[in-house]
Amino acid sequence: MNDQNNLIDGLNTSQILVGLDLGTKTIGVAVSDRSKIIATPLSIIQRKGTDKDLIIMKDILNEYEIGGGNSNELIQKKAKIFENLSNAYSGNKEPKASISASKTSFDLLNSIYSINKNNNLGREAAKICITISEIYQSIGELENSKTYSDQALTILDEITKDSLLIERDQYLYATANLQLGLTLGLKEQYSQSREYLELAIAQFSELVTAIPENINYQFHVAQALGKVAEIEYNTGVEEAEAINNYSIELLNNLIIEKPKDAFKHELSKRYYSVAIALNLSLIHI
Repeated sequence: MNDQNNLIDGLNTSQILVGLDLGTKTIGVAVSDRSKIIATPLSIIQRKGTDKDLIIMKDILNEYEIGGGNSNELIQKKAKIFENLSNAYSGNKEPKASISASKTSFDLLNSIYSINKNNNLGREAAKICITISEIYQSIGELENSKTYSDQALTILDEITKDSLLIERDQYLYATANLQLGLTLGLKEQYSQSREYLELAIAQFSELVTAIPENINYQFHVAQALGKVAEIEYNTGVEEAEAINNYSIELLNNLIIEKPKDAFKHELSKRYYSVAIALNLSLIHI
């Protein structure tokens, strides 16, 4: 309850908030009053396809001035709404709809960032590019995935060219490099893939050294090492087994500390790599 009160206290007092109820056939829309006490049903959108749905929702945001604040603040808040909508679509296993909502969010942020070059806006835009890249990769559209990873790195290069990297910059760089390395690996561009994965390992390792309590950074190191091991297995490099074993060791330690499903899933992939490598060895005997 305290968290909810803190959230409300932190909002612009003139702000109208929107609630979306995503169904398979309709999207329910409700809005708050400016005091944020009463929520009123506004409309029910009959779903006609992602692009048309998003256009209708953008029109609603504009008509009712949802988000409040000056024009830049309003655009950022609209971008956040579409980012949240993308997450909801992703949770509903609607990747194409999630991509469309994320692209809308990115376009809104980029419309401001391209003018005033605010670093925080650039970071938000880069984060959304990485999200779009991940979704494209999940549905096998690897060239589109690569395009958005590249876009994220371009933005990050721009916002950090005259300043020291803060933790978030380092994390976004490492994540973008990891994502690009994964995509290139799936495209069987192994040399380039290894290059980006090794960059990600170095960057995440620096974060682990600086902030050892963040086990997600350790997980990403193990994940990237595992992908490097897969490349080495595919290209017949002797170090593959040692790299894979190190990834397994890191993942086992993480699971002991916190048995998250993501850690267990990654560990199963590492053992699967071993099984595939052993099977290939037997075939060649």
